[in-house]
Amino acid sequence: MSRLSTLLFAVSAVACSAPAARPNTDSRQTDRVTVVLPSTVIAYTRLNDVSTTTLAAPKAKVWSNLIAVHEELGLTASEIDARAGTAVYIQEGKSTLGGKALSAYFDCGSTVTGPRTATHSVAIRVSESLESKSADTTLVHTAVYAFARNRGTSSDNLQCSSTGRLEENIAHRLATLLQ
Repeated sequence: MSRLSTLLFAVSAVACSAPAARPNTDSRQTDRVTVVLPSTVIAYTRLNDVSTTTLAAPKAKVWSNLIAVHEELGLTASEIDARAGTAVYIQEGKSTLGGKALSAYFDCGSTVTGPRTATHSVAIRVSESLESKSADTTLVHTAVYAFARNRGTSSDNLQCSSTGRLEENIAHRLATLLQ
């Protein structure tokens, strides 16, 4: 087997053997796998970004205010289950979110003309779930995903990474509304 074939086999084996993404209460939990070959070391890292905010308020009050926060930001609800306390919000094709450039919230890489958040169409998905810890304490789990696609081509989506600012913005706005 050629060196390239061995390398591709090792990378695919690592990707397939890594544990599946899972909800967690630890912000920025990381899965790491390292493969050592005779002349190559392959490090595979997957970052599971779930931000958790603890609020001193009952679940029903947090839920009604959480919807208002997303409306302020301009995120459109695509899936809402009030009974379960879960919601998914999306935004596609806009260059701003809540009055700020997308580059404040996401890193999609850059080109010679600037950040891809300014030159590409960016699709955003915010998934949230509420968890009651007690009658007056609620956890808000927030996962943010974004993908950029070149507007001028039929290229594949590029995964963007969150700067963490959107999650912080949501938590701050929610805490402010609950005061």
